Amino acid sequence: MLADARQRLMGGMINIGSIVDVFESMGELDPTMMPEVMRIIEEMPNFQQKNLLYMAALTRWADQNGAAAADFVSKNFTAERKAGMLGAVFSSWAAKDPLTAWKWFDSNRESFANPASEHPLVRSLYQGLATKDFAAAMARLQTEEDFDSKTVALDALGVVAATTNQRDAFFQYARSLENPDQRLRAINSVLGHLAHSDPAEASTLVEMLETGKERVEAAKQVANAWFESDPERSSAWFLGQVPADEMPAAIRDVTNRWLRRDPNAAAEFLSQTEQGAQTDPARAAFSQGIAAMDPESAITWAGTITDDKMREGSLVNVYKQWYRRDPGAAEASLNQSGLSEEQLQKVLEK
Repeated sequence: MLADARQRLMGGMINIGSIVDVFESMGELDPTMMPEVMRIIEEMPNFQQKNLLYMAALTRWADQNGAAAADFVSKNFTAERKAGMLGAVFSSWAAKDPLTAWKWFDSNRESFANPASEHPLVRSLYQGLATKDFAAAMARLQTEEDFDSKTVALDALGVVAATTNQRDAFFQYARSLENPDQRLRAINSVLGHLAHSDPAEASTLVEMLETGKERVEAAKQVANAWFESDPERSSAWFLGQVPADEMPAAIRDVTNRWLRRDPNAAAEFLSQTEQGAQTDPARAAFSQGIAAMDPESAITWAGTITDDKMREGSLVNVYKQWYRRDPGAAEASLNQSGLSEEQLQKVLEK
């Protein structure tokens, strides 16, 4: 079998079919033969193909004997390549036997070239452990002292949390984190996945947060995902989570979501809002967003902005875009815009 693998890999032009065949044959090999497989791969002249085969072989080896595969990598690869190769080992090993993988990792943690190189392994380890025993993964998380490793672990567990009880436990722990950036990132890691599959549960979790920036950011995360399946309901819910001082930006965000989906629906949404400071940013964004496709309507919407400076800035932006494409039509529209002489002069000067 090894002789056949060598022939396939060394016998001229290698193609994806021969690589797949070799992958399949690796699954039939006795684990004790894997070091020889590695030696055959090392003889390959093409670096990219060699790396691809190393990854595949190590994944198969780790499925049979994770410790042996990890030890081989530690002894035979440079520090720069070790992290990537161990990533292939742990993606398989941690899913099958996370506790043994953890023991190996803890014993060899000091050998990594830099902390960042261990983060993919930390992610795999937490995902593997959480899949088998979520409570154990949560208990391990609470002992993690390194800030960056803990952030990686939070990202992993937020995605893996598969039941309501698991998500509740993770969410409550995330809320207790002292660092605001890490806290929001952890909250969003569970909400981002959940918002697609169960927006009702995701919205309930958001409503547990205290009113303020963190709740707004979390609500935005959920609303962005929920909007794909139910734009009307998600938009109304999102605006209900936002305090008054954040409302102008929130209405602008909702308008932009509608604009990307359906400009006519965005116009309908805006037409149902009152003119004023709360909706001026949304009207400016909408005017700018439709300027290329419908400059006349863009001019009309820009004219509904109540703030003088913002209105003039929006008009200038739209007219400049229009003038580059059709100077005559832009000038004619400007002359019939109903703006005062002073306002026209300001537009033309810019």
